[in-house]
Amino acid sequence: MTEIVETETLEKTMKAVAERALGEAVPPTLQTLTERHLEKVLNLVETMRAAGVDESIVRHSIREIIESYEQELVKVVAQMAEDRP
Repeated sequence: MTEIVETETLEKTMKAVAERALGEAVPPTLQTLTERHLEKVLNLVETMRAAGVDESIVRHSIREIIESYEQELVKVVAQMAEDRP
């Protein structure tokens, strides 16, 4: 049986993704982006569980979302670097 993903673990994972992309000092704008993504992921997990989706599929979905988030974060940071005076 697949272990249930805990909210605290998911929050730590999202923070780690942001730190990998940005370093430890995450700008406030990107912190807001991280918080929005986390809220969406948590809502999705709750919805999937309420619908009776198998936990292994929930975990797979979380991994895909986090990978997508990391890619988006890298794009935002690259754009921020280009826009600097």
